[in-house]
Amino acid sequence: MRRIFRTPTAALLVSIAAFIAMAACQNSFGKFENPIDSLSTKYTGVPTVDTPDKIEAAKEADLSDGTNVRLTATTVFGATDYSVQVSRTANFADADILKAAMQPTNIFSIKLSDLAAGTLYWRVAAKKGGSLGPYSPAKSFVVAGSAADTVAPANVTELTAAAGNGQVTLSWTEPGDADFAGVEISAPGITAQTVAKGTAIKLINGLTNGNAYTFTVKAYDTANNKAGGATATATPAVGVVADTTAPANVTNLTATSGDGQVTLSWTEPGDADFAGVEISATGITTITVGKGTTVKVFNGLTNGTAYSFTAKAYDTANNKASGVTASGTPTVVTVAVSGVSVAPTTLSLTVGGATGTLTAAVAPTDASNKFVTWSSGDATIATVSSGVVTPVKAGTVTISAASVADGTKKGSC
Repeated sequence: MRRIFRTPTAALLVSIAAFIAMAACQNSFGKFENPIDSLSTKYTGVPTVDTPDKIEAAKEADLSDGTNVRLTATTVFGATDYSVQVSRTANFADADILKAAMQPTNIFSIKLSDLAAGTLYWRVAAKKGGSLGPYSPAKSFVVAGSAADTVAPANVTELTAAAGNGQVTLSWTEPGDADFAGVEISAPGITAQTVAKGTAIKLINGLTNGNAYTFTVKAYDTANNKAGGATATATPAVGVVADTTAPANVTNLTATSGDGQVTLSWTEPGDADFAGVEISATGITTITVGKGTTVKVFNGLTNGTAYSFTAKAYDTANNKASGVTASGTPTVVTVAVSGVSVAPTTLSLTVGGATGTLTAAVAPTDASNKFVTWSSGDATIATVSSGVVTPVKAGTVTISAASVADGTKKGSC
């Protein structure tokens, strides 16, 4: 009897093809020693990285909104970490790199607030076998900031200049612009200086008696746009009798509490040289409010903490009144629920068919607690969960939504 042995050529070829394909795949990331001779291979090369494949972010990203830009690179087989760099320039000089990070995944989420407006560049490298491979070719993306602010704030008002011996005291009322940041003070022969928002009086020393000084005060905003300026003139002199008389106190000082804030209001004194009010309280920065402004809101306060505010009137010579006080305790303001309505008011469903959805509206729209609880008048006919009604059997049932804050306020279908 003859035995015929057949070599499983096809199977062998498939096995070899699969092995060669595996070797080719590994070679795209480095090289193996003798890949054909042994299945026990060792990685000896450095990893390479494909060009980053996409940037999942709007090209016109808003730099001011605090959102992120997500950068995604092609996955590198066997990589343990990925390194990303974001730069102002495509050559990635150290001074131009805005962000550098290392992490085990190939998707990076970077805060726009950590970057800068304009065209930016990014690249990525993979770490494998303890070595960091070369960085990929750079790709660019655009982060757009807000449109440039070119509008100057309004001028200060109530600018006065009170002369003294070798000095002049300036006082003013700040403009109401939301982005107002301070004032710039200049005059021939003196160094220009700035005074930040919240201070509306400035003493200028070291002046020459007998010389007339014309001061220009320009309001500026957070973008450094400057108003045209207001002017006032004064002549320091030895013979100038110093004004040492303080103005009268403000009257009708009241403190109205709100959520994290206290609003102060007052009536100004009638002194001819009254210039403004200095306001202080424990835990807040002392500020000055110029003549003509009689209301000031203090935000960022701690609810439940009592604040005692002292308001001192001051004049053009910076004499200050003794001060009056008023206290306020910020607290969370609760807006009560006045009613609940459900829509639609009727709903027809078929057992075994689709569910129906009801919505509840809580009034007023600024109610502090707008949550509701849903209930069915007969769960054997229909059930309800988060407004979704499921029919169980034929019948009529009332579905209700009741306010969590006030269970007596409810609506129904």
